[in-house]
Amino acid sequence: MSRDCVSAVLTPWQLEKFCRLFGLQPSELEANFDGWHKHVLMSKDKVFLFPRSPEFAGEVKRELAFYERFSHLGSVALPKVVGRIKDREISYYEFGAVTRLSGIPFSRFLNEISLDQFEKLLGDLAEIIAVWHSIPKNELPEFLSGPTKTAPKRTTVGNWHKKVLSPETTEEAVDFIYRFIRRLSATGSLPQTIAREVDTKARWAAAMRELAGLSDVLVHGDLHEDHILVESPSLRITGIVDWETARIGNPVWDFNFGEWGLGICQWWDKLVALRRGMWQRYLEARSISLSTVEGLNLFFILWDMIWLLYKRRDNEKHMPIPTGVGFENSVRIYLDKLSAVTALLQA
Repeated sequence: MSRDCVSAVLTPWQLEKFCRLFGLQPSELEANFDGWHKHVLMSKDKVFLFPRSPEFAGEVKRELAFYERFSHLGSVALPKVVGRIKDREISYYEFGAVTRLSGIPFSRFLNEISLDQFEKLLGDLAEIIAVWHSIPKNELPEFLSGPTKTAPKRTTVGNWHKKVLSPETTEEAVDFIYRFIRRLSATGSLPQTIAREVDTKARWAAAMRELAGLSDVLVHGDLHEDHILVESPSLRITGIVDWETARIGNPVWDFNFGEWGLGICQWWDKLVALRRGMWQRYLEARSISLSTVEGLNLFFILWDMIWLLYKRRDNEKHMPIPTGVGFENSVRIYLDKLSAVTALLQA
């Protein structure tokens, strides 16, 4: 990485003191700007986390606090905090130094590997997710719970996913989402499999109740190809990074392909099967028995349909649609996926 990129994080005089403090030469540093909330400098054995702006200083502090609490999660390697530095001659905001884990971001291999290799990696990842999901809730620090908020009374596009994963409001959310899907598909009729409203809602509610009944766990919350480190050429997972969004929540949130980049769309027509296999491995690893493994696919097909189509239509027209086709055809593709998974559910 060029010196100019490092200078985008630290001015020359800041860089000079920074290098003295850590016994480094500027040529030993590389910069990474992929994160939403932080700039990253990396040396051979350390990673330095700098908030992008004052509004993101809290996220960096939170990530460092997480690493201080969990330097290792069983077989899951995490960075260890080397120091939390407050020095205004280097940075206006507190920054952190953590150990650099072995491995390369999986994103560098995503466009080169086969479907079989990707399927294996997802299975291995499912078993690793099960490790941190198995931490007893009473051992999780309070800051992971987040602020307590009053539950909204009305179900909306913005909160249906929270309500459907709450046992008290699952049926209400299912009723809302069914009516919403009917409106969204106004350009054509619903597939026969989901056109029978009473039967469809009963099937959806049964599957969603099982997900809502899962105990809250530690979730990473932003798991995707950039945060998964692997060794080459085996693609063995060596560590998981970027835990700034870690929280206590429903297990489903660590299986959200929507967090991944568009590279995953090369297997667009295989994602339902890939998620099904990944979920099955996870449930087996945690000895969880559900009546169906299709509930997760139902939840995320609905999630994708709403956020990738509805939001694009009305609010964010620049958003790409992973199907690669226009809006109306994409609605039909999602409806077909919804119909196929619904047919596998029991009322």
